[in-house]
Amino acid sequence: MSSENTTIIDRIYETFETRDFATFFNLMSPDIHITQCPEVPWGGFFHGLEEAKVFFGKVNTYLEDHVAIERVIDGSDRIAVIGRGHGTIKSTGRGFDVPIMHLWGFQDGLATRLEIVLDVPAMQAALAS
Repeated sequence: MSSENTTIIDRIYETFETRDFATFFNLMSPDIHITQCPEVPWGGFFHGLEEAKVFFGKVNTYLEDHVAIERVIDGSDRIAVIGRGHGTIKSTGRGFDVPIMHLWGFQDGLATRLEIVLDVPAMQAALAS
């Protein structure tokens, strides 16, 4: 199952980058749990596919966001993606580039959990400028 999950991870980030959100959300369980620290405007806890769409819609409101993957750690049903989030703050046009870690959980070939950790002070500084 592990190699299947890393293949799904590749597909998730590919569809995010190309903004193929129909496919992106089809790779997630209807029961997905997403957690993002509350110190950023799109942060919070989101449960279920509809709330996942709300979460990514909030991200899109604030950021033109891209992920540069530096490392994938294959933990079988848990996959850690380490890299950088970079792009533009939509309200200011200012660029940002912050370290990130995404911890994904999988079951039956679908993403069931996403915990997002980012460099909060660096992101807050980018948002404040």
